[in-house]
Amino acid sequence: MKEYATTLEPELSGLWHEDETMLKRERRNIWFWEMIDEETRFLVASHISGTRTLRDTIPLFRKGYNQSKARPKAIFVDGSFVYRPAFSKVFYSRYNKDRVELVQKVGIQTRDTNNM
Repeated sequence: MKEYATTLEPELSGLWHEDETMLKRERRNIWFWEMIDEETRFLVASHISGTRTLRDTIPLFRKGYNQSKARPKAIFVDGSFVYRPAFSKVFYSRYNKDRVELVQKVGIQTRDTNNM
């Protein structure tokens, strides 16, 4: 089943929203990271980590890129400082046709936030 599932290519809008949620587990904080396509609400990628650092963000971006088999048009994130360097590491391109836009907004009232 897994071999078949990995051959499928989801039809995504290319507008991905990324966010993380803190969960308490046995008196420890763990982070559930999720990346969701705006139009289809398809879960592009998810990741669980014990911290919320650059080392945790990069695998999520890579999973999203690898699973979708296509570069997104834009990724919407909140104001966390770890997104920009992780985004640059995974999605950097010096060619305009391959550029992905990072939309980093802060606040729930801001238009185009990552809050769907």
